[in-house]
Amino acid sequence: MTNETASLPKQTATPEQTLPAVQVSISEDKLAAFVCIPSDPPPQLPLDPETIFAALRKECVVFGLNEDLVRHIAQGEQLDEKIQVAAGTPPQPGEDARIEFKVDLDVDRAPKVGDDGRIDYKNIDFLRNAPAGTVLAVKHQRTDGIPGMSVQGRELSALRGKDKSLPIGSNTYASKDKLQVIAKTDGSISYAGGRISIQPISTISGDVSVETGNIDALGSLKVRGDVNAGYTLKVGGDLEIGGNVMDAAIESGGNVMVKGGFIGQGKGRIVAKGNVTARYVENQTIIAGGDIIIGGEAMNARMMSGNSVYFKGGKSKLVGGECTARNLIWLRDVGNETGTITVARVGYDPKLMGEYNSTRQEIERLETDLSRVKEGLLVLIKLQMDNKLPEAKKPVLEKLKQFQVTAPQQIAALKEKIAELEKKIEENSKAQIAVEGTAYAGAKFYFGLIYGELQRKEERKIYKIEFGKVLGSAFDRSKLKID
Repeated sequence: MTNETASLPKQTATPEQTLPAVQVSISEDKLAAFVCIPSDPPPQLPLDPETIFAALRKECVVFGLNEDLVRHIAQGEQLDEKIQVAAGTPPQPGEDARIEFKVDLDVDRAPKVGDDGRIDYKNIDFLRNAPAGTVLAVKHQRTDGIPGMSVQGRELSALRGKDKSLPIGSNTYASKDKLQVIAKTDGSISYAGGRISIQPISTISGDVSVETGNIDALGSLKVRGDVNAGYTLKVGGDLEIGGNVMDAAIESGGNVMVKGGFIGQGKGRIVAKGNVTARYVENQTIIAGGDIIIGGEAMNARMMSGNSVYFKGGKSKLVGGECTARNLIWLRDVGNETGTITVARVGYDPKLMGEYNSTRQEIERLETDLSRVKEGLLVLIKLQMDNKLPEAKKPVLEKLKQFQVTAPQQIAALKEKIAELEKKIEENSKAQIAVEGTAYAGAKFYFGLIYGELQRKEERKIYKIEFGKVLGSAFDRSKLKID
């Protein structure tokens, strides 16, 4: 029998005579009470259950007590074992506040792949309009938790859910009750950097060329034609380009859609806070805070995603260059029959890796300097011993001696930092590289600091880190971790 609040049997023996034979302990969280009957000194068995009940009363154990179990323990069949005899009720934390978006976000604006493996770039509602007054998002408030009860009958307070601020961006405002995000003006919906905004839409009917010059738009922009080489586009919101981009520099505060290709001699660069989508890429650089979506080939390109990279379309492939993502790279084919060096890198945090590389470089610099200082010290100390050290060199000698003391301390501290950074980098070990088609020999896969190179052609594999190595398993769409 387990009582919620136990009414322990009345005492029939003197506590001083019975308590030494029973040990009672309570868990740190006060949610469990344990009893142990020591075998030394040997107890007189069976014990009177009241001996155990008295020990429990002394520790104020009054809630969730299993009296039947206590009586069983008194038989002495489990000496020296720590047995739980009471269980409290843990508090239940409240639910965190959450944001419900009332409009489709950019994940639904990726081009769709048809049954024939081709991608439809025509029927894409990339720049979505919203009139003023549209409710863009609703906040569901956090809730209070449910208190628990300790085995000592004390209420355990519950954590309240975490609050969350409204994702208010430009040209939006909060309702009076602070639970809705509402469009302030007409415009296109943009979501980037965790904020939803309304951007005014500008349109260029033709190409970005000598007739338009460089473009600097505060809101969203739609270019119906091409963006020619050498031009610069800065857009505060989303950018849609109907044609090709050729060796141009593009910067977007939202998402970028290139319905043609991003091509040229390697002088082009697209940087976006949101997602970047292109039909194909050659020799160019793409940096996206969100996803990168490629419909066809990426040849000798440099791509870096803050989340994942997706190659869509039946003939899509990554050949040459480097593709980097934090969570997932989903490929059709990677590399080619000629063994072109092709790098796919996941579990990669640019800021973290930058700090890691700069710290390693600093260690190398200090170790090199320390080696040179030791050589210099030998020369100066020999001169000093021969009484031939010039006065002008004495301050130099002291500085070198000081450096010889402090440099090893700095190196030790930096090595500790390297160890901490490596632990953080290893936390990204759940990242994946998925190859739905063919992975050719010579493809190089990096998972944080761990590296693997394919020695032979492989078909339909998901690569990840297992037992500290890059291993491939059979491709299974359900096993992909898509954020």
